[in-house]
Amino acid sequence: MSLSKADYQKIRTLLHGAKKPLLIYDRDTDGFVSYLLLKRFQPHAIGVINKGGSRSVGKQYLDSIEANKPDIIFTLDMATVEQEFIDACSCPVVVIDHHELHLNLKGVLYFNPKMNDPLAYHPTSFICYLAVGGPLWLALIGIIGDWYVPSFIDEARREYPSLFEDKNTPGSIIYESRFGEIIKIFEYNLKGKVEDVHSACRLLEGISDPFELLEQKSAAAKRLYSRYSKVLREYKDIYNNATEFVREDSQLVFFTYVVSNYSLSGEVAEELSYRNPEKLVVVGREKEGFYYFSLRSKTHHVLNILKKSLAELNGNGGGHVQACGAFVAKEDVPKFCEAVEREIGIIQK
Repeated sequence: MSLSKADYQKIRTLLHGAKKPLLIYDRDTDGFVSYLLLKRFQPHAIGVINKGGSRSVGKQYLDSIEANKPDIIFTLDMATVEQEFIDACSCPVVVIDHHELHLNLKGVLYFNPKMNDPLAYHPTSFICYLAVGGPLWLALIGIIGDWYVPSFIDEARREYPSLFEDKNTPGSIIYESRFGEIIKIFEYNLKGKVEDVHSACRLLEGISDPFELLEQKSAAAKRLYSRYSKVLREYKDIYNNATEFVREDSQLVFFTYVVSNYSLSGEVAEELSYRNPEKLVVVGREKEGFYYFSLRSKTHHVLNILKKSLAELNGNGGGHVQACGAFVAKEDVPKFCEAVEREIGIIQK
């Protein structure tokens, strides 16, 4: 069960009635598409992309509030919103999210499907689409890109049969269909330097049709496809190196790499997990004294494993049951690896 009809109507009414809404969104397909859907519904909306990689909305966003003076703020797909931030805002704050619940927040309008069902998994772009509408192909980039296939995909199949073919699962669509390439074009253009991402976001906002991207029918599409191809080359190098750490006799894939031009740990972990569904995949990228990890599994309760493994270590993390992110101090990485191995039974506790 997702949100109620009244919840969707409330989101729609709040956005429609706003004169200058500010939308703070996560830097992935789910967060960005959520922003685009709300922006198309309410053209006056101003977007602020995730700052610094953290999925927490805190005081680092107060300068954007001061500069834009919004009459309402929406946070989209941001895992936490700090009370300090809420208290500093002089306008209403609306939280639309699908991560772990934070019911202790005061002074916010909070929309999370887990309030109705703790096991619910409905991406933020799914919520935004049901609240304000499409286009459907755009909504599905965020929804399927966040590993969920909604029932209304059948409508998109009828309109774009060549994009989906007979693929029915998130992984098969992402890795084995033409629509999956569109998802990755969006995803990879959200990587890299802030100024490059801002430029790409402006171009993506203007894309009106999925084939415009695939067939590079416009100057904007050609630029976006070129940047996607550049990131894809680096991704393939990292992914190919990671596959060498997959062993038939182990249920754990633990792979780390040094700083690259782009943060691709989540994408590498996702594909490794799709190709090796029986394994727990942990991929980490070293940066400035920490390793930033992405954990994925189709069979393990990743969130529980992560929380137990981080106990008494210099690090933190969270996320979903089968997909999490974490950071760990460089010197604690061996201990983190051992802790994960204990939790999944490779070594005894």
